[in-house]
Amino acid sequence: RKTGTPIVRLLRQSVSFAPRTSNEFTMSVLAFGAAVVDYIGTVSRLPHRDEKIRSSNCQIAIGGNCLNASVVLSRLQVSVDLISKLGKDQLGSFILQCCHSEGIGTKKLITKPDAVSSFSYIMVEEKSKSRTCIYNPCEDVLPSEVEKNILDGVSVLLLDGKHIQTACEVASWASVRQIPIVLDCETELLESEFLPSLISLATHLKCDQRFPREYTSSEDLLEGMAILLGQRNERTIIVTLGASGSLLMTQASSLESSNPQVTSYANLMEHVSYFIGTIPPKQHPRCLKTTYVSTLGEMALIYCCPYLLPKEEMVDTTGAGDIFLGSIAFSVLHRMPLERMLPLASYLAGSKCTAVGVAGLPYLHQLPQDLLQYHTTSQ
Repeated sequence: RKTGTPIVRLLRQSVSFAPRTSNEFTMSVLAFGAAVVDYIGTVSRLPHRDEKIRSSNCQIAIGGNCLNASVVLSRLQVSVDLISKLGKDQLGSFILQCCHSEGIGTKKLITKPDAVSSFSYIMVEEKSKSRTCIYNPCEDVLPSEVEKNILDGVSVLLLDGKHIQTACEVASWASVRQIPIVLDCETELLESEFLPSLISLATHLKCDQRFPREYTSSEDLLEGMAILLGQRNERTIIVTLGASGSLLMTQASSLESSNPQVTSYANLMEHVSYFIGTIPPKQHPRCLKTTYVSTLGEMALIYCCPYLLPKEEMVDTTGAGDIFLGSIAFSVLHRMPLERMLPLASYLAGSKCTAVGVAGLPYLHQLPQDLLQYHTTSQ
């Protein structure tokens, strides 16, 4: 006998309980940000204004930058706790159920009876696999709703810029404790008065290629990255380039390279064009190390080619950047060499695109061993 409303039944059907084994977690990540339910519809094309079209497929999955990042961390055998705000509603119950099935800690989640949990409408174009999102956030977590002891036992703090005022406060506590801070910066944050403070606290900044240009008003991507990098030796800037790969910039003394120096993003693309044009599908991502030279000085630069999938295996790119973010936090936690960060993140983000939601995301034991060469150290 069917029970509940149609939406409740669909939510129940959407939960995929993955088998989990008992693990010895030695280091932990605190993920503070968005926890969302995604309504994902596949369409032949985006509708015109005032037009109604049909979707060929509809699914419901968990989403949100920090929640998706938490899933990849948990599947890589990292102890991860999530901080976000939920309503006492069907959506919030679905998020909690999915967190429990993935082994994500929920004791620090904040539930408010009269709040509406975050959800998104997502249209995925059938041919291009590109997606268009309409995000409906829950109310912010307030500074009064968190305490300093939430960082007890935490090795890495992961932020996605949501609940930004409170995120700044938590980041300041983490900075005092010398806890690495991985921050995901999206262009929607550009209008926030708290963004400069949050960026100044981050040790690892991840963003797409639009953000450095718009935040710094730089025409050249590499110049924008260098400005963001500033003069702090411990800071790393990571930029995703979609199907063109990814970049990592840090202080020049951090890496050695025998490759020719580059002076602009266009100059870099000239050097790596042979990478992009000759990559066979499903080849493990490779890196090129070089040095960026500008009026700001010399910066170490790593370019990583993408993990390309055959067109017939590409299903949904929604959340790929979030998986990339979670993988960066994993690398920071295990102090992986910088040149190892991007190949692992690219592989995991690409793998996610083979299915809707996180269904295509592998577990630790399913990863190629050559992507997991890192030094496990206590912090």
